[in-house]
Amino acid sequence: MKVFKIFCVVSVLCLCLFACGRRHYPRVLSQANSLAEVMPDSALRLLAQWADSAGNAPERVRMYYHLLTVKAADKACVPHTSDSIIRRVVDYYGHKGDRRLLPMACYYAGRVYRDLGDVPQALDYLQQAAALLKGSYYYELQKAVYAQMGDLFLFQDVYEEALKAYKKSLEFQEKTGDMPGKAAMLCSVGTAYMGCGKPDSALMYYKMAYEHAQALEDSCLENKALIAVCGLYTQLGEYDLAKYVWQQIKESQSLEEPAMNVVAAGFYHAVGEQDSAIYYYKELLKDENMYSKRDACWGLGKLAQEQGNSRAALEYLQGYISWTDTIVKYTSAGALRKMQALYNYNLREKETLRFMQANVRLRRCLVGSCVFFILLIGLMQYWRLRSQRKEMQVWVQREKIARLEEDSRLQREQLMESNRQKIEELEHRLQESREANDGMHRLLLLQKEQAVSAHEVMEKELQVQAVGEELFRQSEVYRRFHRAASCNSVVGIQPEDWEELQAAVDVCYRDFTGRLRRVYPLSEMELKICLLLKIEIANNGIARIVGRSTSAIVSARKSLYEKFHGEKGTAQQWDDFIRKM
Repeated sequence: MKVFKIFCVVSVLCLCLFACGRRHYPRVLSQANSLAEVMPDSALRLLAQWADSAGNAPERVRMYYHLLTVKAADKACVPHTSDSIIRRVVDYYGHKGDRRLLPMACYYAGRVYRDLGDVPQALDYLQQAAALLKGSYYYELQKAVYAQMGDLFLFQDVYEEALKAYKKSLEFQEKTGDMPGKAAMLCSVGTAYMGCGKPDSALMYYKMAYEHAQALEDSCLENKALIAVCGLYTQLGEYDLAKYVWQQIKESQSLEEPAMNVVAAGFYHAVGEQDSAIYYYKELLKDENMYSKRDACWGLGKLAQEQGNSRAALEYLQGYISWTDTIVKYTSAGALRKMQALYNYNLREKETLRFMQANVRLRRCLVGSCVFFILLIGLMQYWRLRSQRKEMQVWVQREKIARLEEDSRLQREQLMESNRQKIEELEHRLQESREANDGMHRLLLLQKEQAVSAHEVMEKELQVQAVGEELFRQSEVYRRFHRAASCNSVVGIQPEDWEELQAAVDVCYRDFTGRLRRVYPLSEMELKICLLLKIEIANNGIARIVGRSTSAIVSARKSLYEKFHGEKGTAQQWDDFIRKM
């Protein structure tokens, strides 16, 4: 039997270990996850080949497949056109899937909604991911989450929040040791500081980015930082410094940076080198970005006007107006999309808030009901225990009172009467047994002698008790209290008189006060009432001696009866009880 029990315990432990073990995904998904980081196009092809198998796989495998598909598409810079897949993925991992994958699902949901132009929803998912990752060691994902949040805040011109997000991302860049990412993020922090109107802080971060790029010997990052510094100096009107930085940019090998044309055109225009400015403005005009074309037309138009070429200035001005109209239309459409996205987001938030409030109300009702029933059960249990305790106290009180009554004079008188009847019965039986059985006759004779002896003892005790009571009634203390009861003034009753009365009563009635106190602890006033009742003073006299009203004395006697007997009674019942003591 012992071996069988040990076998059962071991089996249960093994089953628990297997049940708690991490379930692995198919190998192809693990390969796709690894490829998505370095070769996202290959990961997309691999996932596309496995699409049919994913349709027949369990739900946890299907959802992981969908998450990897969104991840690989995002890494491959494939624009997301629908949120149907990512919504199901987030809902699954939020309710019943592996919650370790929920932060990544929320991050890619933010990326999807960014592509869809729903900035509020994108920020909401990114903030959820940041909250889920707080305190964890997933630094790679956290730096990406905060970088995306910074970009979205910057897109909405919320520079203070963008700065906070970029700085958080910078912290995780340092924790992961991603030096190229750190250099790029330093430039982003500088851009956020420029938006906040703090060029000195922006310049400091641009220089830090340049130093990190130099340490990495990354010419592209160096060039990016120098372009930002040059543009900053140009905006501040520090053209000598801007020129010095521009010379460094020209000497680098990475001159394909599109932002370089904007900075160069603005710098040469500001310092009056028109030919160079025209060159870079025309290079800027070749850019497909509408903002670049508009700025190029404006710069070329101003230069043509300065050179006195009115026809060229007019053409460039018309181009500027045309590109401005295009930007206004695009901006209006974008603003409309933002407003629509914000409206839809607010609707979703209101619906979510409504469900959350209903859920909170339901929880409160359930908690309130549970608390009510617990309190009700506890109250019933307390009442039951209290009733049992009270019943036990009443039983103990009654036992004590029964023992008191056994010692009372009335009880002894009843015993004498019973003993007398027993003697008479024994005499009758002796007469009947005298001729019938000598042995029985002798036994009955012995019993009679014992009964007669006991009767004589009790009779003597009663005689002594009667003599004692008679002497007590003739005593000075007895008469003193009776005089006080019949007079209107009780000035003559002193504390030592009460002590003398108590001592006399205890001697006469066999420790009267001690026997009462063994049943219930009497107060001083209650003890005085009992002593006066014992010496047969009426209710009015008691009230006069103790200085209370007659009704108060009646109430005190009723209360004493209830305390001693555990049930309500009358004042007369208490008086009868005291007389028997």
